[in-house]
Amino acid sequence: ATGNYLCVDNFALQYTGEVTAASYASELQSLIGQGQTLIGKGIQTDAAATLSAAIATAEKALEGTGTDEAGNTLYDEAALTDALTQLTAALKDGQSSRDLYDALQERIDYAGKVVGWWQDTPSKDKVMANLTAGLETARQTVTDYSLTKSQLTTATAQLKSRISAVDKKIYCSNSACGTDAQ
Repeated sequence: ATGNYLCVDNFALQYTGEVTAASYASELQSLIGQGQTLIGKGIQTDAAATLSAAIATAEKALEGTGTDEAGNTLYDEAALTDALTQLTAALKDGQSSRDLYDALQERIDYAGKVVGWWQDTPSKDKVMANLTAGLETARQTVTDYSLTKSQLTTATAQLKSRISAVDKKIYCSNSACGTDAQ
């Protein structure tokens, strides 16, 4: 459209219910599960410590302040809100950490394929030895959760460079391919 007007059509608003302390508690419980799963997959040590502390805070808030006549848990809404805010931020940092390891693992998987494709090519012996050594180092790195973001990014870039030296497939830019080039 032109001008300063915006037109919308065919949408509906739905009332999903009142946001209550119980709905906050339910969301917090779901996020705790996500956090525990993320820690189980493996993330950087500092991100894991922050996430573990946020999970502990959330679990404390979920204990509540008592029960009502019907046996329902009574919650401190301020404690739930604070725990939700802290846990959401810790989950974001934890996911960023996991993404670094996933990117390295993706390069490792591809490097393994490249080794299989080119292992019996005599003209690539030197670059294959370099790739194989880099692959072994990357396999050790992907389980080292004490590394920094810079170290993980560097490890991924180094392995990618070694892969490129062996596998001379045609690479294209992000804009031309629409995706991250191998």
